[in-house]
Amino acid sequence: MSTVESSPMTVVESVRVDSTSIRLSPRFVESFERGSDRILHVMYDEVAPVLSESFQDLLEGGSGQLDVLSRVAELVGLSGFAVDGPLDNADDEAFAQRVAWRSTARWAVLGLLWTLAERCPAESWSPNDWAEAVLDEGGVKPRSKSGLPGEDEHMALRIVAEQLLGSSIGQRGRALWLRNLPVVVEVRDEAEVAVSGVRPLALVEAAGAPSAPEIALKKGNRILLASEDVEERFDLTGERERIDDIFTMLDDGEIRLGDSSAPVVSGLLLLYER
Repeated sequence: MSTVESSPMTVVESVRVDSTSIRLSPRFVESFERGSDRILHVMYDEVAPVLSESFQDLLEGGSGQLDVLSRVAELVGLSGFAVDGPLDNADDEAFAQRVAWRSTARWAVLGLLWTLAERCPAESWSPNDWAEAVLDEGGVKPRSKSGLPGEDEHMALRIVAEQLLGSSIGQRGRALWLRNLPVVVEVRDEAEVAVSGVRPLALVEAAGAPSAPEIALKKGNRILLASEDVEERFDLTGERERIDDIFTMLDDGEIRLGDSSAPVVSGLLLLYER
């Protein structure tokens, strides 16, 4: 039961979904953006070592990468650093490589995801198709440079696409806020990527990923409504209070998510309609 009278949401934000405009709570948008940013940083750190390993035969992984690595070594006090060989300590070497390749990883991850969100292709893409889409006329890339020779950019994008399909996106998909658009990125046929623009209902704070259409909620969990008229579109049980666009659980409860939910980052799920 709700113990606090709801008050109207006076400020909303318009976003595009399938060429139409919907209005969302700014607090919902802020939380969605923050959660997406957190998982993007996880993706950068997952991808950077893969790029380092894939380009290990190159003297330079890209223009200026060794200079970056040298500065990192000085800043963090790494000993035994030499540009023509790995550090003596394997953990130090892995850390240094991750930092050195992070700018390239960011360029590739954002290029892939931004292009996917902007194009919203009707068909799914293989890693190679996905990489090519970033580099063609319809692709969307960060303003920053890849740090790689132009002829190596397609290879780097394909490597990163394969990594994202195998780890960060996963079989349950991933809900993200990309280029002012709420989307769900999914893996199809185990080896291709697809994306859908969705109509958000709520962000649900809960530990773990649901294994059934219902997920248990604990005292203190919050449900952030996307807009005023979505409360009736999902089932929520348990004592709670509502202040503006946020439910806070006062006791244990349950929310019925149905099939339309996807994780944003650990502990945060998006409930949506297609």
